[in-house]
Amino acid sequence: MIVTVTPNPALDVTYHVDRLRPGVEHRVRSVCERPGGKGVNVARVLASLGIETVATGLVYGEAGVAVQLAVRATDVREAFLHVDRSGAASRRTVVAVDDRGTATSLLEPGPAADPADADALLAHLATLLAAADVLVVSGRHPPGLPAAPASAAASSAGPPASTTAVAPAAFARRVARAARSSGRPGGRLP
Repeated sequence: MIVTVTPNPALDVTYHVDRLRPGVEHRVRSVCERPGGKGVNVARVLASLGIETVATGLVYGEAGVAVQLAVRATDVREAFLHVDRSGAASRRTVVAVDDRGTATSLLEPGPAADPADADALLAHLATLLAAADVLVVSGRHPPGLPAAPASAAASSAGPPASTTAVAPAAFARRVARAARSSGRPGGRLP
């Protein structure tokens, strides 16, 4: 099993419009929402290749619940840790796409994690890593969530860890090839 950590997950919202022009009111033709963040994207690609994958990270507020529900609607096992803190909300990314295929993105920063959030995530991660073959930490870390402890948790728990800045699909293909060539049932990595 591969555990992916998305340090700053998002609810990705895509609006389809006729033509995007600054300073003008637009009618949205259709809306698509899906879970996002680099680690979530890696998990979705791995799951589409038939590899058992668990996605985790910290989510906050109603947007965080929407991320959890959206992940549950995929083939990825959802194991996000929901933090209930007044005023904190997981980020959204909003993309407007017009008929010409031109996309304009608005990326929210997401909430700052406090030390208690980081400690809770590391404890949660230690539990998940007991059954993991590989840990992937992918994406930007929000303020207050240090990058190093996730890799430290992995090395103490045993599975190989990867922190990646590689495009999620390319990285997922590399992991999938390694899993398939392992010869283990279900493509599990040794």
